[in-house]
Amino acid sequence: MQAVPEDTSIDPWSALAHPPAIDADPELRLRFALHAALTAPSPANTQPWRLLLQADQVLLFTDPTRGLTTRDPDGQQRIIAGGAALGLLRVALRALGLAEHSQLLPGDHPDLLARVTLTGSVAPTPEQTWLLQAAAKRRTHRPPFAARPVREPLLARLCDMARETGAELLPLRHINQRSALAARVEAALARDAADPAHQRERTAWPEPGPEPFATITGSPARGDAIAEGSPLLALIVTRDDDPGAWLRAGEALIRVLLRGRVDHLQASFLHGPLARASDRFAVAEEAAVLEDLPQTPGFAQLALRIGHGGDLPPQPRRPLRDVLLRTPP
Repeated sequence: MQAVPEDTSIDPWSALAHPPAIDADPELRLRFALHAALTAPSPANTQPWRLLLQADQVLLFTDPTRGLTTRDPDGQQRIIAGGAALGLLRVALRALGLAEHSQLLPGDHPDLLARVTLTGSVAPTPEQTWLLQAAAKRRTHRPPFAARPVREPLLARLCDMARETGAELLPLRHINQRSALAARVEAALARDAADPAHQRERTAWPEPGPEPFATITGSPARGDAIAEGSPLLALIVTRDDDPGAWLRAGEALIRVLLRGRVDHLQASFLHGPLARASDRFAVAEEAAVLEDLPQTPGFAQLALRIGHGGDLPPQPRRPLRDVLLRTPP
């Protein structure tokens, strides 16, 4: 399968409103899946990814030029965003009947995150279809959540979705856990406010704000709104803290978000306390101690606020023509 022809200037969100049938031309379905990948969340809406088509493969690259230097010193957020784009690509391909095999960090290029090889046809499951339908309605939610709990069966399914990628979703059930994370958010905000380089970086991207994976609609949660106003507050945790783990965390993130959206959940993100490896371990260790877990689960890559919320307008995304590479970087 060679280059994807036709219109690549369409807004990715608009493209998601018109999914092709699973018996449509394979190139049409592939093009739709590429558009879907571009709607992934990213820090400050930087959209740090590039795509290259080679025969029957899609190569996903990170784009270091669209990274955040002060807020993401080791590129962790940028690679998580790439993992979310990869997850959306895989969800869309399978929901449209295209089988694939993905290789993470193949090593051909330092910026190459994954190679996705199309391997034939597959019958999508109902849940895969639901996930793709939810992709068009997924948003990052800053307004207050409705005062409704996340049902335990749904929470269990969200945990399963994360686990299938090699990560874990760790709910923070106790107020002391939630208050500890809220305090860390406040400390991170104070640290960032005192850093002139951070302040300059905030204004350099189309979506400034202290909550990096977020829309500009509403204000980021603070204090009690985190500890008490989050129907579900949870960490995405990985055993290791390296690019492979960050990619898996990104895939876990998007699968949790999509599965939650199937049941009318929205989410927002709290990454400030997790910008450094020492913080990621400390947050996971603290949560484990307060939860009385037998051992530290690893490294907290993301903190999610999840609850019921209404529909919001989407944030703009770069069109496919601005992301597709003609030759390897």
